[in-house]
Parts: sequence; C-alpha cells; structure tokens
Amino acid sequence: MEKKTVQHESSGGYHFSFGRAIVGGFFATLLLEILIYLQGQNPALTLGGMILGPEANMSYIYAVGGGFCLLVGIVYALLYALILAPMRFISDFIQGILLAAILTAIAIFMFPKMQSIFDTVLGKHTEVEAQSVAKAPEEPEKGTEVATTKEVVQNKDEGQSNLDKEDNKKQLLNNFMNHLIYAFALIVIYRQSRKLI
Repeated sequence: MEKKTVQHESSGGYHFSFGRAIVGGFFATLLLEILIYLQGQNPALTLGGMILGPEANMSYIYAVGGGFCLLVGIVYALLYALILAPMRFISDFIQGILLAAILTAIAIFMFPKMQSIFDTVLGKHTEVEAQSVAKAPEEPEKGTEVATTKEVVQNKDEGQSNLDKEDNKKQLLNNFMNHLIYAFALIVIYRQSRKLI
C-alpha cells in the first residue's frame, strides 16, 4: 500500500520549502559571486582573508571565504522564504526590490565591522599600529604664493570630497544592483523550483 501525504498550504496557497530555499540561495549566491568577480572584486578572497588572516594558505582562504559567502546567501534565502515569500499580497517584483534594499543596508552597515566581529568571535586580537604624527609645517613667508597655495589645497580637498561622494554613490548603486540580481534570481528559483523539487 502506498502512503499518500497531503501538504496543507497556508497563507493564501503558500507553504515553506526548506529544499527550495537552499537550492535558490545556493544558485542565486553563485550568480552573485560570479557577477562581483567580473566587476574586479573577489569576495571569497576578501572574506577568507578576514576570517583566517593573510598568512593562511591561499586554498584555505578561498575555501573558507567561498563557504562563508554560500552560507550567508543560503541564510538570506531561508529568511526570504520565511518572511517575505508568504506575503503574497506583495508582488514578486516589489519583494525583490525590498529584499535587495534590505541586503544592501546589511552589507553597508555590517561589512566595515566584519573584521572586528571575526576577531572577537575567533579570539584574534588585531594590533593597531601607532600612526606617526606629522610635524606641523613651518610658517612660510607671507606673500601671494601662500594665499594661492591655501586656495589650491582647499579646492583640492573639496574636489576630493566630491569625488568620494560620487564614488560612494556608485558603490551604493552597484551594491544594490548586485543584490537586486541576487533577489530576483532567488525569487525565480524559489517560486519555479516547486515543480522541480
């Protein structure tokens, strides 16, 4: 005799699928890592170096960094499947934008703090090297060159500040677009793999 199981779907026809979330997170993360690598960055190397340190074996750095990237991508997929996916009143397109915005915010706020988090969790203590304090420049002779030099330095600082702001905007947009691609790939795989898995 064959035993039949019936799945009761709640939330307007939705039910959580652990397997679909894992598969969606795995493939969406692979796609994201490939896109980031094509942009000239290497997240596996960066994260592996943060976790193990730069003196570790390069193979271990790549393995640990890549594994960490996949783990984070799968955790994000599980959170999507548990929190956003059941909200069928929100279209998949809007869910993708929301997920990308949330992941971008997490990346912006967490990435700069990750080194200290890894150091604390893994028991590492990073030594901060004392920065040498530059001597104050000697008082130059007063004249027209001094005023011109101050203006040039001030304009250069303002120009550099504007370049930094533009660079930050580009990085933010790039980060959001990468997470948007991850989110849409995850949603498509999660919604469509129901027929496959």
